[in-house]
Amino acid sequence: MKKRLLGATFEILSIFIGITLSFFFEEYRQDKKDAQDRKEIVQALLTDILIYDQEMHYAIDFTQRSINRIDTALLLSSKDIELNKTQIENLIYVIGNDHSYAPSTSPAYIGLLSSDIWQQIPDSLRRDVFNLYEGNYGTLKVVYEKFTEYASFMKTHFFISLPINLYNQSNGTWRLESRDGEDSFKNVNKYLKKPEFRSALILMRNHYNKSIRYQKEAIESGTHIVTKLKLFLQSE
Repeated sequence: MKKRLLGATFEILSIFIGITLSFFFEEYRQDKKDAQDRKEIVQALLTDILIYDQEMHYAIDFTQRSINRIDTALLLSSKDIELNKTQIENLIYVIGNDHSYAPSTSPAYIGLLSSDIWQQIPDSLRRDVFNLYEGNYGTLKVVYEKFTEYASFMKTHFFISLPINLYNQSNGTWRLESRDGEDSFKNVNKYLKKPEFRSALILMRNHYNKSIRYQKEAIESGTHIVTKLKLFLQSE
């Protein structure tokens, strides 16, 4: 009787231990899977921000070159010096650039927002990420859309009557093509004497200048968050 009691007790303990170990193993496996999921999503977000950082540096360089080209055109015109073909092409490049480099909707960010992992990230980091995408990148999207508006306005109000084609090549760059020979470029010099054209050009130039501040702020915020994301990954 005593042996049977001990055997039954041992069997019950074995079942209990087995169930307990199975529970702990499953919990360990799930925790490990959750940690891996967090790591993959955060790593994707980190890569996303680094890519945007590269794009912002390119955008600043492009923006500054655009400002310089507008300044050159306005300065020479104010001194009654006609722009040469290269200078006119540079100016048309700026005006013809009616596409933007606005950050597109990020799958990594959207994926993070729609997952349970978003709530597992520390509050301060979550707030910083939200402010970067909804604040910095959101502002830049509006700024870049304004570039498109300025460029479209300039083309439709001043260049539609000129024998000049503004088109985008397959490699994404803009070129100036005259349908009536190089003499048509001289019309641009005439436009530079018109107050309404100069005013529109100055507005575009000032908007470009203002955008550099937003681009630098986005880079600074992104760099700060990249550091915090790397520390978060190290703690996993």
